[in-house]
Amino acid sequence: MCEIMERLNAEAREEGREEGREEGINDINALNLRLINDNRLDDLCRAAADIDYQAQLLQELFPQRAH
Repeated sequence: MCEIMERLNAEAREEGREEGREEGINDINALNLRLINDNRLDDLCRAAADIDYQAQLLQELFPQRAH
């Protein structure tokens, strides 16, 4: 019985991780498109190389999303 519960918990954790990855990808894609559309190409380049700056831009441009 414990083995079954452990397996179910592991599957649920993996599903949560996959959802988190997809959400993260969607957030970064939205940021990239926003920066391109706003002609902020220098910010786009910097955000691609600097994760802290990327997080700052996500908070600035999409404050309604939880980051």
